[in-house]
Amino acid sequence: MANEPAFPSIEMARETGLREKSLQALKRFRQIFGSAQHHFRRIEDQCGLSGAQLWALREVAGQPGLRVSDLAKAMSVHLSTASNLLEKLSRRKLIRRERNDPDQRIVRLFLTEEGVQIFA
Repeated sequence: MANEPAFPSIEMARETGLREKSLQALKRFRQIFGSAQHHFRRIEDQCGLSGAQLWALREVAGQPGLRVSDLAKAMSVHLSTASNLLEKLSRRKLIRRERNDPDQRIVRLFLTEEGVQIFA
């Protein structure tokens, strides 16, 4: 019986307490996540943009000429996710991409007049 705890009731109480704390933390996380979802739905209803799209526009508004890779880092998303997001914003004529650097692979981002109006 070397593997059994010396005080089984204390060990069980610890496990039960840990389980209860874990469930409380999960419940709080779900409440926070639900509130965030509700908030972003309201934003989308009000301005017709997803929370991520609005965030991307805000990043570009704050740093005109931002590179796509820098936007991806600022939003903590993969480069392809940022590119897909920018494609949607470009189709809506809210953002424009420019290749003015000597290295034509570098794409710089700017708000269009329509994009600027989002924040007016």
